[in-house]
Amino acid sequence: MSELSRSEKVKIIIFLAFIILFLSFFGNNSKKRCPSYTRKNSYKLHKDYEFHFREKYEGEDYSIVNGCPSYYHNSIVYYRDVLIKVGSSNSVMDCNNNVILRVTEDDFLVNNTLISHRFKNLNDETIAYSDGENYDPNNIIIRDMSDKIIAILRMDDLTRRKILRIDLYNQHHIMSDPSVLMALFSDVLFESGNGDMCNLILFFFITFLILVFFLILILSAVFYGNRER
Repeated sequence: MSELSRSEKVKIIIFLAFIILFLSFFGNNSKKRCPSYTRKNSYKLHKDYEFHFREKYEGEDYSIVNGCPSYYHNSIVYYRDVLIKVGSSNSVMDCNNNVILRVTEDDFLVNNTLISHRFKNLNDETIAYSDGENYDPNNIIIRDMSDKIIAILRMDDLTRRKILRIDLYNQHHIMSDPSVLMALFSDVLFESGNGDMCNLILFFFITFLILVFFLILILSAVFYGNRER
């Protein structure tokens, strides 16, 4: 059996590296039981305007962390340091990354009222919405399909910190789940990007790795091309 050439060995190493990366990201499909958590009528979390590797809101039992890596801002919600929800621009997922709520952002009339966000269950049925008339991202009102208020999210910008206040008015609706509300509106919670270096450093690191990878491919092609002449 003939010995593999150096170029063939390089190709095998690159192929194995991609297989290892793929398995590390997608190979673990085990499901875990999502933890239970307390429910109250109001919540208060704050984010300090100081340097942090990850932007983070902290409260009594809950915390909301800016996702990293993420191209768009994602909200990762923890209850006593245990992950319970993940929110993106169009959905909310449980601790096993199963979608439990879908979000659409558009101008739409519900009961002759202009809305800004629609919240849908897995059957694509609209179950709640946020007011769109004179929409203020610092004062978001969420209503059910009977126009009754479910929750209000308020953002207060202070000199040294930003405060998120959540008040609940209907504990029997899915939109009154505090972890769901904390996972929503990540673009509002983390719109400034102040103090979060994680995604910035990761972006430059991945860019560097991509450049190095293509540089190695180009140099390998040039080197082996010259050798075959």
